[in-house]
Amino acid sequence: MANEISYEDVTPNPEFLIKSIAEQGYTLETALADLIDNSITAKCDKIDIHSTLIGNSNRIRMFIADNGVGMTEEQLTKNLKFPSSSIDESRLENDLGRFGLGLKTASFSQSRKFTVLSRKKGTKKFSGRTWDVVVLKKGKWIIIKESDKSIQDLITSYKDYLSKRLDSTKQFSQFDPNTIVIWEGMFRFDEYYSKETITHLETELTKRTVDYLGTVFHKFIQNDKIKLTIRINNDIIDPFDPFSSIESTKKMQSMQPLVMPYQKKDFIKIQGFILPVEALKEERKWTTKNKSLTDLEGVYIYREDRLIFFGGWNGLFRGGGKNKLARICIQVGNKNDKLLHLNVAKSKITIPFELIERVVDYCKDVRSKAVLELSRKGLKKKASNSNKTKEVLLEKIFTTNKGVIYKINKEYSVLKLLEKSLNPDQNVYLKTLLVSINSLINDQKSVNNDYIEILEKATTPDISSLINGVRQLKDEGMSKSDIVDLFLSKWGYSETDVPEEINNVLKD
Repeated sequence: MANEISYEDVTPNPEFLIKSIAEQGYTLETALADLIDNSITAKCDKIDIHSTLIGNSNRIRMFIADNGVGMTEEQLTKNLKFPSSSIDESRLENDLGRFGLGLKTASFSQSRKFTVLSRKKGTKKFSGRTWDVVVLKKGKWIIIKESDKSIQDLITSYKDYLSKRLDSTKQFSQFDPNTIVIWEGMFRFDEYYSKETITHLETELTKRTVDYLGTVFHKFIQNDKIKLTIRINNDIIDPFDPFSSIESTKKMQSMQPLVMPYQKKDFIKIQGFILPVEALKEERKWTTKNKSLTDLEGVYIYREDRLIFFGGWNGLFRGGGKNKLARICIQVGNKNDKLLHLNVAKSKITIPFELIERVVDYCKDVRSKAVLELSRKGLKKKASNSNKTKEVLLEKIFTTNKGVIYKINKEYSVLKLLEKSLNPDQNVYLKTLLVSINSLINDQKSVNNDYIEILEKATTPDISSLINGVRQLKDEGMSKSDIVDLFLSKWGYSETDVPEEINNVLKD
């Protein structure tokens, strides 16, 4: 008789599994960010976050409310399941979700009990469901269906708290929430069991969370169509855009973006930015309240305008003060999360293997330019024309993207006398010679095009002067290729684009 297959039930203990889920790399700020993702997907424009103590105890209760579309009772029950959706489902363009776990894992990472109250926008009655680790100790995957009275008590406590503690703000004058998440038993703070518990939490919110959320969601806060407003304990969060100063973006260098098509009609776009060296003295214009330039160097990875990773190089390079002026924006869509290895806490993405080499090469270029910009620190500014001595033959110029270069001083008295003594055709040779000397001094790889860009523009000779020069050089026995390379190339011409009038002389 063939062996029959037998099975055993290994349903996980819900209490143990929930406590393990709580250790998924969440911090307070990343947990709150995960809930905010849901609120944004629900099309809210206001999010209200507040912390308080429960009664006279030292136990903390936190409210996270939004005025999004809300949920029906059936939708609420579905969204509280583990998971509430498949990771293989297609995502809408503005859907910031991924695993269908965010609300639950983020909440359990901070609390042992959380309640969700919600109503469909335009309706009055709230539904309520609660996950509680104490209930899960019974060994069953069950949630609490809150009664009308308990729901009303929780809503009343939320509104009472707001009326007693909070100042009126214009942004929240008409705030009417449709979903309220309530955390209780915040074990990471309640374990202190002292009067300092709430102080410890509020310090955490002020020092880290406000900075973090203002950075992660800055594009939504700055978006004129969405006009998202987030309030934490009566403070409106200001957006921090890492790619612009408070005053202007003119001083920041932006590099040519690189767009790399990817699977499922998705893309990865990367663009580098170099902060000006002046940022070292104006750090607050380029950083958050509690972060430094070094803290904020590196790559910024956005997924549908939501910042996933920032403050470092995401494993691509080691950090260091030499690159504190380098910031690189990487944008990805939400169609390839599995291939990008987006983690549960949505705090890290892995660049695909087939694209990593191009990304690394691009980042190396940005980093080298950042080091070059940093090298300008402490250098004296170029003297003004009024104070500059005219008898210096070689001038040292500090440029933003080329580093230190040298230029022959066109005001040098001997040169000026020589120019006056030469006829127009002879001056062409002199200018050509100066261009060549400048190029050799600065070791330029591309003389013809870079000279005009890097050094002060010399007046380009007219066609007749160039033709006369070509004829004289031909009479001296110089070949066509040498004339182009040593003479015409200095004025931007190559063998393939020589003007017809000059080309006719070369052929004669």
